[in-house]
Amino acid sequence: MSPKAEALASHTPRGQATRRRLLDAARAIIVERDGGMELGEVARRAGVSPGLPYRYFESKSALLVAVVEELFDDLDAAVYRPSFEELSEDWWERETIRVARLVAFFYDEPLGPLVVAQLAGDAAVAEAKHRRVRRQVEGASRNIALGQKLGRVPARVDAELVGAIIIGGVHQAIAAALTRKPRMRKTRVTQGLIAFVRGVLQLEEGP
Repeated sequence: MSPKAEALASHTPRGQATRRRLLDAARAIIVERDGGMELGEVARRAGVSPGLPYRYFESKSALLVAVVEELFDDLDAAVYRPSFEELSEDWWERETIRVARLVAFFYDEPLGPLVVAQLAGDAAVAEAKHRRVRRQVEGASRNIALGQKLGRVPARVDAELVGAIIIGGVHQAIAAALTRKPRMRKTRVTQGLIAFVRGVLQLEEGP
């Protein structure tokens, strides 16, 4: 099916419902199989014919990418998009809340460990992750610049470079914590990452 026909199929109410069932089935199977998933199994789990998934996803990789993109959408909504201004007037305190929410998201999301580790072997998934992480880096850099404007982050800090360091370091740390057996305690990871971010931002000790 052409991309145009695929888009039309998935934008009817019935098509949207079918696509949702396929995504839910794929997500469940990926978690159950520790990262493994086949389109035929997804079709059976969703209760559709073996060829139907191809009306919505041209390949297994395309379905994996859709699952990963959806997880990143949820991550953005829970962690990166909110300002948390309703929780604190202080920029740094809001950022500690953001770090805690980030750790909680990956610890509470069954798909989290797989996205940060096993699924990275698929080239299309790796490209999708790279694109989303690049967006996070850009957002972090803008946020650091805001912290500088508010007088909470020293002007000497390179917002663009440090934004990349923070996002890269945080993601690597969470991947290490989630794939360790047993997992690191959530509080240990949260406290460690807050200390890491504070240090990279060169913030003075205090609130």
